[in-house]
Amino acid sequence: MMSRIIQCFVGFRGVGFGGVLELYQRMVEKGFVPEMRTVVMLVKLFCENGRSDVGVELWGYLIQKGYCPHGHALVLLVTGLCCAGRVGEAYECFRQVVERGRWPSESGLWVLEGFLVKSGEHEKLRELYQMMNTLQANLDSYNSS
Repeated sequence: MMSRIIQCFVGFRGVGFGGVLELYQRMVEKGFVPEMRTVVMLVKLFCENGRSDVGVELWGYLIQKGYCPHGHALVLLVTGLCCAGRVGEAYECFRQVVERGRWPSESGLWVLEGFLVKSGEHEKLRELYQMMNTLQANLDSYNSS
């Protein structure tokens, strides 16, 4: 299955976006969890083709399976969602990463922070800062023990 997904990406022009979506749906139906680089490519492809909703679906699928997607996938998804005006969903994806004890990239934080300010979501911005401070405190206490 994985080789077909990679072939599909390599030959994207011949298969088309619909073919990638079909392979993605079959992957989910079979309970397959893709490698990190495949997740990043899928999220990028979905967001660049105006289907950040499918990126969120993939994100939820991975979280449900017990995986926390790579930070680069988070940046791509947050950027795609924010640019599509779906700042609340971007915040939720970001929150899920922080709640799992992972430190997100600065670029992802900057993107989300900027869009939260722009959209007037000051309460979510305060929550975001509080989550980051709590995570930092937990990391500091872990490192000092």
